[in-house]
Amino acid sequence: MLRTLGDAGDWNQVAGTKEEQEASGKRIRARAWAADMLSIRHAASPEVLAALEERVHHRSLHKDWLYHGLDGAMALRTLILLQAPNATATARFVLWRDDPGLGPVVDPRWNNPRAWTDFRVKMVVFPALEKGPGAATEKLCRDYLALSDEEARRLAPPLFAEAAKTLLTVSPRTETALELMEHRLRTVRGQAILVCLKHASEDAWARRALEQAAPHALTYIVQTN
Repeated sequence: MLRTLGDAGDWNQVAGTKEEQEASGKRIRARAWAADMLSIRHAASPEVLAALEERVHHRSLHKDWLYHGLDGAMALRTLILLQAPNATATARFVLWRDDPGLGPVVDPRWNNPRAWTDFRVKMVVFPALEKGPGAATEKLCRDYLALSDEEARRLAPPLFAEAAKTLLTVSPRTETALELMEHRLRTVRGQAILVCLKHASEDAWARRALEQAAPHALTYIVQTN
């Protein structure tokens, strides 16, 4: 698996013909599979972690969105799930990356910012970080939530709701929920309320947050016997 993950000399060679694209896609899938299997097997040696980080930084380029960056996305997810020391820093790098090298694989049919081409790798970040609590994860979420709409849109399809959910998952506290319920975006405030509703029947912190900032939502709490 480690050899397969590292067999990526073609990562920045954009396949042209249909046959070349199919062959490139097959190699990308193999690397993605290897990264996922390393997670399943809890392989966290220094060599494995270094290979995963290399794959994230050098995710494969492909003109078909089904394959572009797939190996990097799975490598990043594995790094986070294995709780690699640099996982959150690598996730931050991915979220804020706007790679000039994406030019050859940008689809001209869509008038989106260049960085959106890496959407697959970026969208892995917040769901995976729910499994990686800690100060670095909380700071990353808060830094993202502090972005303006314009700043976020330059980086990827906006992920504010996902960042809010992750922050409240890794910091299940009344104070965190109240912080999110005061955010400028309705999507963030709504996500915080939904998470609190999910926990309100069993967790006092969630009910307190709803009572203080969204008492209207208390009617939606499902009462269990």
